[in-house]
Amino acid sequence: MIPAEIKKIESEFKQLQQRLLLEQPGIAAEAQKLWDRWAEMLAQLPAVPRAADSVQVSEQGAAMLLLLGELSLLLEKRGVQKLAEAFEDLCFPLALWLVNAAAELRELQGVVNALARLANSVSDERVLAGLSASIGALIQKVTATVSHDMDNADPNRPWRLLLLNRAIIATRSHDPALMKAAFDALVSHLPLDAPSFFSEGMQQMVALNYPERVRKVMNHYHQLFSQQQRLH
Repeated sequence: MIPAEIKKIESEFKQLQQRLLLEQPGIAAEAQKLWDRWAEMLAQLPAVPRAADSVQVSEQGAAMLLLLGELSLLLEKRGVQKLAEAFEDLCFPLALWLVNAAAELRELQGVVNALARLANSVSDERVLAGLSASIGALIQKVTATVSHDMDNADPNRPWRLLLLNRAIIATRSHDPALMKAAFDALVSHLPLDAPSFFSEGMQQMVALNYPERVRKVMNHYHQLFSQQQRLH
């Protein structure tokens, strides 16, 4: 039985299926096995997730996120870029549903890609503020195996990009409280990246003529880390 909260995701998935069937029936045939797996996993989700279901839902959620990524990659390889992105964009609402169902987030790649596209498509400060707050909720539920990753060997690892994107989106929202929350998370989880982020942030304050309340927050963190760097 499909939980009411996820019915919209199911509906959007089916709409994308129909588009691909109409526009690219040959590619749709290739995607059929992935679609069948998605339907099976969707049907296995508990109707009303409980705390006792968190491990099961976390595992199912990770599998569903990976499947969306696999489907997106197939369509990208076949040259259907727009639909590839549209399927992957479902990773974000699915991740939010998992968080609301008290599950852990164990897979981030598709979520990060979807968030980046969404953030680049909006400029309204209120929308950006809501997006930043949503990312904050996701970050709190990222599994410890991922969130304890301090390895800087891969600058494109999803955990790093999620934290950096949240800080950028919070800045674009012009909301000092959201900026502070995002910056504190950045400092905590990516201490080696923080100084350069705040240094580049100060340059953007001037280049894009940010409001004074935004400059004040960025300058505070920039000064703090500049002082730390000089002490070391």
